[in-house]
Amino acid sequence: MALWTAVFALVAIPTGMFLLRAVEGGFLAEGFFLISLSWVILFFFVAKVVNWLTRGPEEP
Repeated sequence: MALWTAVFALVAIPTGMFLLRAVEGGFLAEGFFLISLSWVILFFFVAKVVNWLTRGPEEP
């Protein structure tokens, strides 16, 4: 759990600063919501890939 937290912090902070700087003329809350949503989807996808690689594909 600590490893996931460290990886998230190392990647999310610079990416968030870059993406929030790129949001010009729009609502800051809207940009923050989209960034947060993309991070949730990204980490869900990464967790699924790690799960698939460690357990192997499920057979029907």
